[in-house]
Amino acid sequence: MEFVLYDLPNYVYNRYRKITKGNENICYELAQKKLSRNIMLAKCLINGEYEQLHLYGSLLIKTKVDSNGKRIVGLWNKGKEDYRNEWELHNKKFNKLNKKLGIPMEVSG
Repeated sequence: MEFVLYDLPNYVYNRYRKITKGNENICYELAQKKLSRNIMLAKCLINGEYEQLHLYGSLLIKTKVDSNGKRIVGLWNKGKEDYRNEWELHNKKFNKLNKKLGIPMEVSG
């Protein structure tokens, strides 16, 4: 599994804090790590040459790859439209990435 820490623009960071439960007060660095981990564990719904759309639980994460590197450009929480039937969390990879990224278990969700 390739390890990539995605760039997280401030507008996406603020949206993440607003739309995800329990992340209202998360610091920038931890949000970046958690979202990067989520992308690595997500199901890729659209895999274009420059843009991708990832599904992680009910969270949709849009990423872009260009000369500036890899970055998160969009974030949506589908909430009640639960897509978990289309995606399954791999606990072993989840725990391994948490350890590698230094994400504390008490805030790993």
